[in-house]
Amino acid sequence: MKVATTGVVTEVKAATFCPDFWPYIATEMEFYNGDVWVNVSSQIRAVNSTTGLFTDYPGGNPNVEAGAVQRNGDLYFSGSDSIWKFVPGTGAVTMWATPGIAVYALEYDAVNDLIWARDSSFNLRKYGGSTGVFLGSINASPGGYQFAIEPSGAFAYQISGSDIERVNLTSGVRTTILTGVVSNFGSNDLVFGPSSTGGTWS
Repeated sequence: MKVATTGVVTEVKAATFCPDFWPYIATEMEFYNGDVWVNVSSQIRAVNSTTGLFTDYPGGNPNVEAGAVQRNGDLYFSGSDSIWKFVPGTGAVTMWATPGIAVYALEYDAVNDLIWARDSSFNLRKYGGSTGVFLGSINASPGGYQFAIEPSGAFAYQISGSDIERVNLTSGVRTTILTGVVSNFGSNDLVFGPSSTGGTWS
């Protein structure tokens, strides 16, 4: 479904498939270059956001399962205790980083060129965007699987119970900023978007 700023909801693609790997836990969709990118049956799929037509890429890898994030025109997916890099132009999939632990949601910090990953112990793991080198982790347990990085790259936000927490990505300090605002389900997604007042992010 596509939701306009006016609140109008438009069906992009009928539910003839379901994005893979525990959709209720960690599967993410990523928008890039007019397409919505998902993983379906261990196959990378691009769904045109206007027509609903989709393209499957033969470069899909059975290890690519969840979490999608876009960096400099390439897409990154998590799966099989690794992070995989996918090049839309060629369909090539290569192993980019090997956390050695299951990782779910991914987020990209463009300011600092970092890719952050939520692992199965609920830590936030930091990787150099250009190198894939592991740069450390922050214990953010017991937050949910999903999280969001604000545009400055200074803070992450996560759901904990029915609250939303802000996590300082330098010190690891967690602060509850909203209470009782979401269902008690840590797999609900969080995304930063333009503020309704314009000119900033919310």
